[in-house]
Order: sequence, then C-alpha cells, then structure tokens
Amino acid sequence: MVEVWRGNWQSVMLFLSLETQWRTVATMVGLIWLGVDYIAADVIMRHRPLEERRSIPAAELLVDLAAMERAALPLLNEARDDA
Repeated sequence: MVEVWRGNWQSVMLFLSLETQWRTVATMVGLIWLGVDYIAADVIMRHRPLEERRSIPAAELLVDLAAMERAALPLLNEARDDA
C-alpha cells in the first residue's frame, strides 16, 4: 500500500486513469515507452467533477503529471536497457 497526501490525490488519480494512454514504439529490441498521451490527459481532465476542477487547476495537474511521467519512464524502459 502507498500513502498519498490529500493535496496530491487528484494528480495521482489522473496519472492512474491514463494507464492505457501511454505512447510506445515497438522495436527489434523491445517496447520503448515514450510518454503519456497528453490529448487523452486533457480529455480526462475536462471530465473531472466541477468541484475538482475548481480546487486544482488543470495547469497544476499537468505539472504533477509530467513529474510522475519523468519518474516512471526510466523504470518502464529499464527492462529493455538491461537486455
């Protein structure tokens, strides 16, 4: 189990809701993870409940999403790099 601070909850939920929206490239050495599809992120953010949209601006969520993406990419690509 991972503890998420209340102020980060919406950002983490956005990140998790995009689990099927990562851009990848299949190569002869394996799958390369490029990053999150930000068009899909925009769609998800626009469909947040109104009270959530008022509490945390989309720009702040995008900054948080980019930080999580930067942290995830090396881990996602690690198996390919080790091969």
